[in-house]
Amino acid sequence: MNKKQILYLILVILWFGLIISFSSQVAEDSAKLSGGITETVITVLKTVKLLPEGEVEEVTLELVHKMIRKAAHFFMYAVLAMFISLFLIYSNVNANKIIILALVISACLACVDELYQTTIPGRAGQISDVLLDSLGALSGSTILIIARKHLGIS
Repeated sequence: MNKKQILYLILVILWFGLIISFSSQVAEDSAKLSGGITETVITVLKTVKLLPEGEVEEVTLELVHKMIRKAAHFFMYAVLAMFISLFLIYSNVNANKIIILALVISACLACVDELYQTTIPGRAGQISDVLLDSLGALSGSTILIIARKHLGIS
């Protein structure tokens, strides 16, 4: 393996490790983390006048919280697939196959992650999260392949 392959393989492993570390949080800790992010987003939305001042309705708070959690799934797997795609690019895999391979590998890792979550107190694995993770992976890999010439990646 060349240096770039090793670098991107290490990034794939580290990034998936980060995903697993988030999945390792018990439900209460996971909710605290995303709840804190939700509060920050609500504050920013109020500051830029996209939400009215005062109390935020419970429905709005729950919706923003759910959107943040789902966006995190999408983002984490988009980045994972980009790292996988870069590894594949530097492994001289055909560009047409990279998107499919990155999607398949990412989807398999998403399944492993969701199965793992079933072992964590208060957590559950969800097929809908695997689908969302896979959509993020497809998007990340596709964006990277389309943009690679502009980024100077050969």
